[in-house]
Amino acid sequence: MGKKAEFIDIPKAWREWKSTNDFDIIFNLFGDQRMPSYLSINQFKCNKHVFLSSKSHDANVMRKFLEGKSFDEIKIDAYDPLDVKLKILSYVKKFSPETKIGINLTGGTKLMYAGAMEACRKISATPFYFNIDDDNVIFLDSFEKNTLKNITSAKKFFELNTDELEIQEKRPKGIMDRIELSKTLYQNHKKVQRRYKEMIGYFNSRTSFKKNISDIKIKYIPNQVRQIAIEDKTYEFINDQEFQFYICGGWFEEYLYNELKILEDKGLIFDLCINIKLCIDNIGKDRAWGFGEKVDYQEIDICFSDGKRLYIIECKSGIVASDHVEKLKNITFQYGGLGAVGILASCFEVPNNVVRKKLEDNKMIHSVTKDYIQEIVKIINDKNHRKVY
Repeated sequence: MGKKAEFIDIPKAWREWKSTNDFDIIFNLFGDQRMPSYLSINQFKCNKHVFLSSKSHDANVMRKFLEGKSFDEIKIDAYDPLDVKLKILSYVKKFSPETKIGINLTGGTKLMYAGAMEACRKISATPFYFNIDDDNVIFLDSFEKNTLKNITSAKKFFELNTDELEIQEKRPKGIMDRIELSKTLYQNHKKVQRRYKEMIGYFNSRTSFKKNISDIKIKYIPNQVRQIAIEDKTYEFINDQEFQFYICGGWFEEYLYNELKILEDKGLIFDLCINIKLCIDNIGKDRAWGFGEKVDYQEIDICFSDGKRLYIIECKSGIVASDHVEKLKNITFQYGGLGAVGILASCFEVPNNVVRKKLEDNKMIHSVTKDYIQEIVKIINDKNHRKVY
């Protein structure tokens, strides 16, 4: 007593575990967005995750992402920092002082953050925060940064942001065999687009027709013949529905998908998907009418992951309208979360100032009308603040 404070080194054992990426327990602030909690599951080696959530949010949805790791949930008052602090301190009493504890401060409310940070100081836990814009997780005690681990599954984003929906990729049969056909249709897209209304009329009335668009020869007989020929090669389609979808715009989805395969093959994007269907159980009288046990709830033309965020591409082989922008914005936010990116890919330039203004106002939505790969790469580079291609 009465002597000056003596400064000592932090114990070596404590320094060693603080510099590693593994914990015994991680507390996650859980709120509207599920991605912050998933990032800690993906980033760190930890056998027990505890989710701090309010009465209005159920963290049980995160169980399926833990892959056998221990799950626990603490209900807190999201607007009472003292409640958050005390419940963390009460929870850790049953563990030894050597327990390695991390606290993920990315999600939840600001007041949850304040309470969790105060608890963190009391128990010498490691606080950290995920910043996908900077591609880093930052440790808030030392301000050191680690690069985020990639999320290589695009479907994982849908799993995180959907409830009671089944995710299916209904990749068109023969897509790889039609690469040259899709390219040819794109090269003639203006002429092809002008025939859409006419061909749809034939399909609706179930009327046979033959059409020549430049060197493209189209022949259709309901339930019998579904052919498109270029040069000396003829392409056959399985059924009327597949044929109608392809010739009236599906060819553009396939064209862009095959172009993007270059980026996936180089490892610059991950899990490139086409024609994703989000399906829901068909319970009720509709099933009796023969609609099946699953019905389509939402369709996604093309999507992929850059390792950090989900990219959703809406393909338009015709003229873009302002409601297309709003639709893509809603889909992108709902199924990809705050960091997701929507890309409106079309064959024609943006038609008027109303659509241009819609695109300018929606910062998560981008428009590409030509040089698709180069433009999409620019978008990816801009989001990652680095050059990937």
